[in-house]
Amino acid sequence: MKELKKTFVSFFKLPLVLSLLLMLLLVSAGCGAQNAEVPHQIHKAAKVKSSKKPMVDVSTNYDFKVKITPPKVGNDKLALAAFYKGKRTTDLQKVSLSIKMVVMDMGTTQIQFPVKNLGKGTVLVKDTFLMPGRFLIHIHALTASYKVANKDIIVNIDN
Repeated sequence: MKELKKTFVSFFKLPLVLSLLLMLLLVSAGCGAQNAEVPHQIHKAAKVKSSKKPMVDVSTNYDFKVKITPPKVGNDKLALAAFYKGKRTTDLQKVSLSIKMVVMDMGTTQIQFPVKNLGKGTVLVKDTFLMPGRFLIHIHALTASYKVANKDIIVNIDN
């Protein structure tokens, strides 16, 4: 009977000890491999070269003029003219506007301004100027040679 008890007790101890050792081994091996892979992956990603030229900010050479007609609450027409070194230009590839109220967060309106309308056409702006106040218009332009021009303009909207 004593022999049976010893066998019974050692039978239950062995799987418990083995399972604890196995868990310890798996956890330590998993953490080591995971930590070793992360710097390796970052190192590989850093070596990737882009075929495109990096964007260069040329905001000092570009200027923009915005005209809102009528500058009142409601639907308005927005005209945009671009100037390069003081002369009117249309060499921009993409022009986007972000319009938001300065004193109150009422969301931001994104407008893709048609490049063909620069300096001569308007875009209808609906549901943006919902109340009188000051609005910030952020202009982000991209040239064909991947140069970026940014400008912030504040406009007043009346009743």
